[in-house]
Amino acid sequence: QTAEEFREDLERVRRGLPVNATPLLPAGTTQVIDRPASRTAVLPPTAHHEPEPERSNWWVPVLVTLLILGLLALVLFLLARNLLNDEDPAANLVAVPEVIGENRRDAERIIEDAGLEVGDVTTVPAVDETQEPGTVIEQDPAAEEEVEEGTPVNLTVVAQPDLVAIPPLEGATPEEAQAALVELGLEPVLQDQASDTVAEGLVIGTDPPAGDEVEPGSPVTVFVSTGADVAVVPEVRCQSFASAQNELEREGLNSVISSDTVAVNPLCPLGRKVADQSPRPGEEVEPGETVTLFGGAEPAPTGPTGPTGETGDGD
Repeated sequence: QTAEEFREDLERVRRGLPVNATPLLPAGTTQVIDRPASRTAVLPPTAHHEPEPERSNWWVPVLVTLLILGLLALVLFLLARNLLNDEDPAANLVAVPEVIGENRRDAERIIEDAGLEVGDVTTVPAVDETQEPGTVIEQDPAAEEEVEEGTPVNLTVVAQPDLVAIPPLEGATPEEAQAALVELGLEPVLQDQASDTVAEGLVIGTDPPAGDEVEPGSPVTVFVSTGADVAVVPEVRCQSFASAQNELEREGLNSVISSDTVAVNPLCPLGRKVADQSPRPGEEVEPGETVTLFGGAEPAPTGPTGPTGETGDGD
């Protein structure tokens, strides 16, 4: 009746002893077996166990079918991709360009234009004077070797020499600036430039500016102040208006022709010329200043007769 009793009977069978369980007898027969009261249990003659219903496993074939279909789709995809690649195996191959002898920046541009990538860049000291700093002396893969697009190309470049930082020179004299640059191994080049803030004769700044690092021997432009930027009004009187305006424009000045007129300039009485100008010739003005041009007009006639030739008293 219990698992414990079942285990005990199994042990008895193994040892060849009689069991304590009550045997099931055919219908219509009875049998009396002496057994301890605590172990006695008689089943009805007609008692029997109903078989358990079988569990439905309909999902198993469905799952197997889906797995087979997925595997088949994967195989077809890989097969199609391999077939497409086999049609033109060299379609994605490119020839590595020759960059030995190029400077690093140009070499990198050439590599990228070819559809490749710049790989590791190794710098080495120059062996002799023929190797210019920043020049590519080795490449891997080698030139003309066919590789796939996007393949990195490793470069070996001659190392740059120690760079020199340009010192601040604003406010120094040209002589002081030159001496400081020469001491650093640089080549100063003086150039005049107007300035409203730096006094005439002093350094405004440099190109490249202070703080930039350049190679030894590099030229450095030193801008020297010429004072405030002014323009000198040129002499345009007795010129045609078109010629006068062109000359003013070349000097960085604007021009306007006034509707007012002045007396004809005796120096240029003939033709339609500029009789006068304002500001006057030789004046210093700011760039972009406007110069007004005046035309000349003959003075109105005066006399005892009016415009009609009649006498003033009407006689």
